[in-house]
Amino acid sequence: MKGRAEKALKKRRTAEATTVRLDEQLKQCKWELSSANDMVLGRTNEVRTLEALLRKAHRTEATLRNDLAICKTRLHSLQDEKKRSMARSGIVRTRRHRLGNQVPIEMLLTDSSDDEDQDNQVKEQCIHCLASTKDQSPCSPCSECPQLKDKIHQLQQKLRRLRSLHATELNAQASVLDALLQRRNDSRPR
Repeated sequence: MKGRAEKALKKRRTAEATTVRLDEQLKQCKWELSSANDMVLGRTNEVRTLEALLRKAHRTEATLRNDLAICKTRLHSLQDEKKRSMARSGIVRTRRHRLGNQVPIEMLLTDSSDDEDQDNQVKEQCIHCLASTKDQSPCSPCSECPQLKDKIHQLQQKLRRLRSLHATELNAQASVLDALLQRRNDSRPR
């Protein structure tokens, strides 16, 4: 009887020790799970922040593309205006030269209203070019064209920087997602 009591006592102590050990393991697992959940929550917040930055970068890139397209269109328009103005001023000079050969100089001293309207129209066509139609000097370079070219160059550089930032953010987001997937795979029971 005494032997049975000792065996039962021994089994009871072993069971209690096992229970204590399992309780410690359970506490450790709960702590690890809580820590992993906190980490996942932090990573999720990082992913959301990166997604917000990515959306902002997309919007900024679209705005820059539109600005660049507007500047290019404006530059082409100004260049076309300058070409037309130079061609028209050449036509006016040729016409005046022909008239000078056909009509006495006294009649040419006072501009007719048609010539005056045409002169005003030529000047209005490219307000940025300082073309002089009355004397034979060549058209001065348009001051706004180089400014537009500089602005286009700056916008292109900004677009390149934005694309680089965009790629960096995508890489960061991919690494965060890879880390999350790896942790998820590691934490699954096997």
